[in-house]
Amino acid sequence: AARQASADADAARLALQADLDAARQASADADAARLALQADLDAARGDADSARGEAAAVAATLAAAQSSAGDADADRARLQGELDAALAMAGDADAARAAAEAEADAARAAGVAAAEAAAADRIAELELALEAANSGDGPVEIPDAFSARMGLIGGDRDLSYRDDLQEIKGVGPKMERMLNDNGMTTFYEVAMLDDPSVDALEGRLRSFPGRIRRDNWVPQAARLHFGIHNEDISGSTTIAELEGDDKDIQIQALEASIDGKDLRIIELEAELEAMKAAPPAPPANDPGPDAFTARLEAVAAERQFGYRDDLKEISGVGPKMESMLNSQGLTTFYQVALLDDEAVDALEGRIDSFPGRIRRDNWVPQAARLHYGVHDEDISSRVVIAETEQDAFTAALAAQQMADEEAGTASNYVDNLQEISGVGPKMNRLLNGNGLYTFLQVSRLDDEAVDALNDRLEFFPGRIRRDEWVRQAGELHQQHHG
Repeated sequence: AARQASADADAARLALQADLDAARQASADADAARLALQADLDAARGDADSARGEAAAVAATLAAAQSSAGDADADRARLQGELDAALAMAGDADAARAAAEAEADAARAAGVAAAEAAAADRIAELELALEAANSGDGPVEIPDAFSARMGLIGGDRDLSYRDDLQEIKGVGPKMERMLNDNGMTTFYEVAMLDDPSVDALEGRLRSFPGRIRRDNWVPQAARLHFGIHNEDISGSTTIAELEGDDKDIQIQALEASIDGKDLRIIELEAELEAMKAAPPAPPANDPGPDAFTARLEAVAAERQFGYRDDLKEISGVGPKMESMLNSQGLTTFYQVALLDDEAVDALEGRIDSFPGRIRRDNWVPQAARLHYGVHDEDISSRVVIAETEQDAFTAALAAQQMADEEAGTASNYVDNLQEISGVGPKMNRLLNGNGLYTFLQVSRLDDEAVDALNDRLEFFPGRIRRDEWVRQAGELHQQHHG
């Protein structure tokens, strides 16, 4: 019985152990289930968050689409407004173009009328001259259209002043002198020229046909007259400003409009010339000696020169220039030293020298010092031309001129230095005043001469180099003179 009780106890213990193990397994299974449920819950929460994010994105997309639709409507309205404005501007442009064409037609009509009126005036002049010739009054000298126009221009106002005609683009120092020689000294006279007088003036100036119109001298002169004399004469000018390709078209139209008048003019001129038998013009009255000759004669009256000085000792005078001076009667330092301003101006005209060279190179003061050194006579008190300051620029210019004279390559022309970028009308005059007239002269300046010239012109330091005047001048010389 004891053994059976022990066996039952062992069996009960084993059963309890099995129950304990089963309970433990159930607890482990419960923990696993709990973890699985937690994982499922976490996944569900993540899916819910993702769904909420997607919903927010869809809502944002919907809002953006609605905003874009609003923007599209605004853009559509803006573009419609711009289209309406463009259509309005196109209408304005059409109206402006029509107005411009009407003005151009009116200008052309006015030009043709003015040309026809000028031709009619010329025919009337010739018919009067022909009538006078037929009346037996003798040969009649008929002024050309330029002289006739100048007579009319000069009769209605005082033109005793002089304008700087070089301010007209296309007019340099030489051209200004030619215009002055033909009696034109003011912007007003240039502005009042008509087509026949322009044609006659171009014949006198030996200019390329059409240059005065092409360069718009007449409209320029009217503007310059207004700027300087505060008088608007644009309404009195008869030659319109030409721009672009319209120039040739307008000129051809004017020429065609007066062909018939020109033919009548030619016929009348031929008939009149056939009737004229003008005797040779009487010799002009002797104007007497110029200032240089008068000065030379005055010096000769006070002493005789039985000797000749070596004028090449004057800096700036080489063998060729000495020969030219000798040919003009200058053979001594004394004669050169006693030249005055008027005599110097006249002498420079005779020896084809650029204006100002004799003063710039100090020939007169040099000659006085050389006379003292050679002949032991101080005549400085009789010298009337003061010595000018010498610098590297003056020395370079004098050396250039002397070398060109000796080589026979001295320039007898004047370039328009305004073609150099950085040189305007005023600067052109300043350069001429310092003896620079050609591109070749500018292109030969070395660094020291450039610095000295820069100081003379009171430029900002380095401007001549910065604007590359020397290089530009060399290229322009090649373009114009080869």
